[in-house]
Amino acid sequence: MRPLWHALARRLAVLCVATLATTAGAQVPGRNLTLLAHHDEFPIPPAGVDAPYSSCWSYVHSDGREYALLGVATGTAIYNVTDPANSYRVGFIPGPTSGWREMKSYRNWIYIVTEGRGPGQGLQIVRMTDPEHPVLVRTYTDGFIRSHTVSVDVPRRLLYCNGTWDETRVTGIRVLSLITPENPIEVGRWPAEFPVPDTSYVHDSAPIGTRVYASSIGTGRQRVLDATNPSQLSEIASWTYPGALTHSSWPDPSGRWLYVTDETNGEPLKIFDLADLAAPVLAGSLTPNPQAIVHNAYVDGNRLYLACYTEGIRILDITDPVHPAEFAWADSYAGPSGGIGGVWNVCPYFPSGIVIASDMQSGLYVYRPTFDYGRLRVELADAGLERCGIGDACCCYPDVCTCAGHGSAGRARPGDGELQHLEANPFMVHLVTQGDSLAAPLDGVVQFAPRQGTHTVAVHRFGYFDALATVHVAEDQLTTVQLTMVPRPTGQLSGTVSGEGRAPLPETDLKLVGTPLHASTDDAGNYRFEHAPLGTYPLEIHAPGHRPESFQHSVGPVGTLNISLAPTHTWDAFETATGWIVGHAGDQASAGVWERAQPSGISTPRGPRDILWTPEHDDGGSDVPGPTEPKSDRTPGSGTWCFMTGRNPGTNDPDAHDLDGGVTTLASPPLNLSGMLLPRIGVWVWLFSHHPRIGHPSADDWLAVSISFNGGTSWVPVDTLRGPREGWEELTIPVQAFGVPSSQVRVRFVAADLGDPSIVEMAIDDVTTYDAALPLLEGPREPQRRGPLKAWPLPFTETVAIELDLPVKGRADVTVFDVLGRRIRTLADREAPAGRLRLHWNGVDDDGRQVGAGLYLARATFHGESSWLRLVRTR
Repeated sequence: MRPLWHALARRLAVLCVATLATTAGAQVPGRNLTLLAHHDEFPIPPAGVDAPYSSCWSYVHSDGREYALLGVATGTAIYNVTDPANSYRVGFIPGPTSGWREMKSYRNWIYIVTEGRGPGQGLQIVRMTDPEHPVLVRTYTDGFIRSHTVSVDVPRRLLYCNGTWDETRVTGIRVLSLITPENPIEVGRWPAEFPVPDTSYVHDSAPIGTRVYASSIGTGRQRVLDATNPSQLSEIASWTYPGALTHSSWPDPSGRWLYVTDETNGEPLKIFDLADLAAPVLAGSLTPNPQAIVHNAYVDGNRLYLACYTEGIRILDITDPVHPAEFAWADSYAGPSGGIGGVWNVCPYFPSGIVIASDMQSGLYVYRPTFDYGRLRVELADAGLERCGIGDACCCYPDVCTCAGHGSAGRARPGDGELQHLEANPFMVHLVTQGDSLAAPLDGVVQFAPRQGTHTVAVHRFGYFDALATVHVAEDQLTTVQLTMVPRPTGQLSGTVSGEGRAPLPETDLKLVGTPLHASTDDAGNYRFEHAPLGTYPLEIHAPGHRPESFQHSVGPVGTLNISLAPTHTWDAFETATGWIVGHAGDQASAGVWERAQPSGISTPRGPRDILWTPEHDDGGSDVPGPTEPKSDRTPGSGTWCFMTGRNPGTNDPDAHDLDGGVTTLASPPLNLSGMLLPRIGVWVWLFSHHPRIGHPSADDWLAVSISFNGGTSWVPVDTLRGPREGWEELTIPVQAFGVPSSQVRVRFVAADLGDPSIVEMAIDDVTTYDAALPLLEGPREPQRRGPLKAWPLPFTETVAIELDLPVKGRADVTVFDVLGRRIRTLADREAPAGRLRLHWNGVDDDGRQVGAGLYLARATFHGESSWLRLVRTR
C-alpha cells in the first residue's frame, strides 16, 4: 500500500502560484515556492534528441557567489544566480550532442558527463577559478568515454563516475582521486572483475561517509558498498523488491533510512530501514501521483527534495523519516501526467536557500522555499481488525488479511489476490481544507504539512463509514489526530446467469458499478459477490452473444438473484469468415495489420529501462505489466478466433508482431438494423499500448470507432479508445445517437501506432446487434431504481407501480414518453408533501388509448432536477 498525493490536487491546488520574475512572464502553479528566475535559452533540441534540457546542479564559489549548471542537448549552460531576479548566463561548455547530461561540482571545478558520442566525449573538467569565465581545461578519457551519471565525495576528494562505457562494454563505477582536480587519477573501481557483467551496471550512486549507495537499474537492485578503502570497494548489502527498476537513492542524515526511486510509472518512492543491512526492510512509500515517476531524491537536513518529472518538484519534511510530509511543490510541466517529461532534477545545495530545477522542455527554474507550515499526523485505527499493530505480521479485516512490509521473512502471508484487493482499496485520507490526499500505509499513519490554522480531515474507504475531524495546526508544531474507521455491515449476493432455455452462461462479467467488486460466472453460470457492503448498487451484466443489462439491486445479508439474458439479434464470433474487410486506401501500417487469428497470448516488459537504458545492456527483462495480446479470444466455450493486429506466434518478444508504423482498418459487412426501436451494436474490445521508453501508453496509439448508415459511403465518428484496458471489455454503440438506422449500417475500427515506436496490440471479438427496447427474459423481482425513481414489476403487462421519493415538499412532475420523446401520459403534475409519492400507469395514454408493447421512459422532475427510468411493456 502506498501513500500518494491526489492526482487532481496538483492541478487544482493553485492556492499559491509562484510568480515569474523574469522577462518570460509565465507562471508556475505551486505552494510555498516562489519562482525567482526562469531561463529557456535553448528551446529547440537538435534532430534525434527528444528534449532540449536534462539535469542541473549547483556550484558555489569560495567568495559566496552562486551558480546554476544546466544540461543542454549540445553542452552545459552556466548561470550566475547570486541575485536570482537578475541572473544571467556566464558561459556555455559545448559537448557531444545528447539528451542526457549530468554534472557535479568540487571546490573550483565542475565535472560533466554524458552518454553522447563523438568529438568531446568523455569526462569534461571545467575550471571555475574565475566563475564569470568558465574554462574547459580537459576532457578525461582514461578507461572510459561515456558515463551516465557522476557523484562527488567532497570531504574525501573522490569522484565517482557511474554507468561508464568504453567503446563497446560496461566498465562499472570508476573512482577518481581529485587531489589534483584537473588531472584525476583512477584509484578504484567496482566491480573488480572485467569485463563488467551487465548485472553489475550501476546507474547512479550517492557516496556518503564511507558508504556508497549504488542503484542498478537494469536488474532492479539497490546496493550498499563499503568505501572505507576506495581502492577496494566491496558490496555489503544488495536487495531487490516488487516493482524494482532501481534508479537512484539517498540516505537521511542518520544513515538508517534510505530513499530509493524507480524510474517507472506508478512506482512510489521507497523508504528502506537499514538498521540491519543484512535484511533491509521496506518501511514506507509515497508518490505524488500513481500515474507518474519519482525520478531523483536528495536529502538536506530534515528535508527531502524530489524531482518527479511530470509532477514537478516536491519538498517534504522528514522529521519523521518514514512518514514524509509535503509542504512545498512547483510544477513547471503543463503536459499530462506520466512518462518522461518535465522536471529531470532538483538541487537544494545553495547556502542562500534557493532551490533550482531543470525542466526537460523549458529549462532552468530558480525558486525560494517558504517554511511556514506545521505537521499534522493522522493515526487510523480500524474497528474491524481482529489484530493489527505496528510491528504485527498481519492485519485481518473482515474481508481480507494483509501483512506488513516490516517483520522477519517467513511469516504467514495472505494470497496475492487478497493483497491486491487491499492495495486497490486503501484508506484515503483527505486534507479537505488544502486539497491534498494520502493513501494510508499499513501502519495507518499519514502526515501532512499544512499552513497554520484550522483544518478538516476526512477519511474514506469503500466498505467503511467515513470519518471526519477538525483540528487546529500551529506553525512548527506537531498536531496528532486519531480516527477509528468502522466497517459497514456486509452481505453476499449470488445466483446464476442463464440464456434462452435456461442454458447457463459461463464467463459472464458482472460488476457492482462504483465499487471495486466484480464477479464472473463459472461453467455452470454461477456467480458470487462476497463481503459487499449492504446497500443498493447499479448491477451490470455482460455476456458475449447476449444483450447487456444494467439495473439497480439491493445487497442484503444473504441474497440470491438469478438472471436470464436475452440473445442478441445477430452474433458474429469470427469462428468463420463473415465478410469483414481489412484495409483502406489510407492505411500505412508496416506490420501488425488486422487479421482473423487465434491469439497465443504474450506479455511485455514493464519499462521504462531508464531513458538511457541502451540496447547494448538491455537484458530484455522479465517483469510484465500484463498480457500484451489476449491469451484467448473472448467467445466462451469452444470459440478460438478473433480479429487482432498481428498475431504473435509465441515468441518471447512482444514487439515482434504487433502493430507498427501507422494505421490499419477493419470494416464490417452491412448490418441490418431496420425495424429496431433502440438498435445497438455490441463489440468486445482488447486494447494494449506500452511505450518502452516512458513506461505508459502513448497518446499516439488509439482505436478509432466509426459508423456508416449508407453502406460505407460516408462515416460518422463514434469514439476514440486508448489503452491499456483490463482485459476484454464490451463497447456498446447506441446507433440512433449517430444517425438513422437502416439495413446498410456498417461499423469500422481503425487501429493506430503513430509517433515513437511502441508496443500496440488491439483485438475485437463477438460483434452483436440487438434491440435494447426488448425486455429481459428474466430480471430482478424487486423495484428498479434510477435516482429517486423506482418501478415494479418490470417488465409489466397490465399495470406498473412507480414511486418517487421526495426529500421535501414541492411540485412533482412525472411523465411517460415513448422512445422518440413524445409525451404519452402525465401521471402527476402537482404539489406533493415530503415522503413517498406512489403512482400507477396502466398503459393508457392521455387520450385514453392503450399503448402497445415496447420501451417507454418515465421522467420525474422535482426542484429543477430530472431523473429517468426505463419501462418495458410486454403486451
